[in-house]
Amino acid sequence: MNEQVLVVGGGPVGMALALALKRGGMDPLLVDAREEGAAGRDPRVLALAPGTRQTLERLGVWSGLPPTEIGTIHISQKGGFGRTVLRASDYALPALGYVIEAGALARALDAACRAAGVRSRHGVLVQEASADAGCVRVTLDSGAGRETLETSLVAWAEGRLTEGPEVRVRDYHQHGVITVARTREARGNIAYERFTEDGPLALLPSGEGYAVVFTAAPEKAAELMAMDDATFLARLQEQFGERLHFVSVEPRFSYPLLLRYR
Repeated sequence: MNEQVLVVGGGPVGMALALALKRGGMDPLLVDAREEGAAGRDPRVLALAPGTRQTLERLGVWSGLPPTEIGTIHISQKGGFGRTVLRASDYALPALGYVIEAGALARALDAACRAAGVRSRHGVLVQEASADAGCVRVTLDSGAGRETLETSLVAWAEGRLTEGPEVRVRDYHQHGVITVARTREARGNIAYERFTEDGPLALLPSGEGYAVVFTAAPEKAAELMAMDDATFLARLQEQFGERLHFVSVEPRFSYPLLLRYR
């Protein structure tokens, strides 16, 4: 089977690329190792740059999204003097970035891909790929058997690479504990980055609260995950300082921070 372009990975990046190619007159095939709809259940949040907004606008996806604008970025270091403050108005921008749930973005892109007629296959794992002067040969495994197809171009857009001899892994020996917290103060359009002895702590304005990314070594991340809400909020308050006062927290998730590449 011959394909013009094979896009590997059905997350926001892969779907955006496939949609752009389809709108440009090509007929890409999108394959994803996960089951259909998995990307739409991603609980993480994304901070999108203004350029990404422009791309999503051109794809006709942006108007249906519920982003939260970042108007100011406040950067500080625990136990250190001073701060750095970046404001969108200083750069004549409407916002420095936009915060959105990864699942919401994936669902919007999936709907746009379906409307545009982008072909996709789910539950399909790419096992091998080899290139010569004429094409790329790719071996796919759907669980029911293997098949080989030829394509002019493979675009790797996987968010999580599977293990294999061609995959290289760099472990940063840190985990990101994510959640959403609410504060006593009204949520502004300020994003905070706080450098601590355990790693950076980020707060992104999201919905009615703040999306929290608490970076820590694996054993400390495990402790954060095991805490009850009151203890976790106290630890978060201690690390963040007194600029905001936290009153509630939603369920937590932990992700290892790894770099994987082919």
